[in-house]
Amino acid sequence: MGAVLNAGTIPRLQSRVVVGAANNQLARPEDDHRLLDAGVLYAPDYVVNAGGIIDIHYHRSGDYDPGAVRAHLATIPETLARILDTARAEDRPTGEVADALARAVIAGER
Repeated sequence: MGAVLNAGTIPRLQSRVVVGAANNQLARPEDDHRLLDAGVLYAPDYVVNAGGIIDIHYHRSGDYDPGAVRAHLATIPETLARILDTARAEDRPTGEVADALARAVIAGER
């Protein structure tokens, strides 16, 4: 389910880490800040679940190469580490950092 992390649920979390399997876990963008303020490490769902869309991309490209897919999938932990490191160094929410990285990649600024 989406939007399950919100102003009402975040204070009740008994976890120090949220690694998303559901899509769109945050009800509102500011919930990213709420998680940071609560001391909860948040791994954005679209980062940790990127494998599915990566695989679909290669299937739809018409040039499916299992080796290329595996190599691309292997970059997910590196991307997550980059997001976590940047968030920690800049004292920013991980979702905010991930969104900025995604926008940079889309714009070709990677």
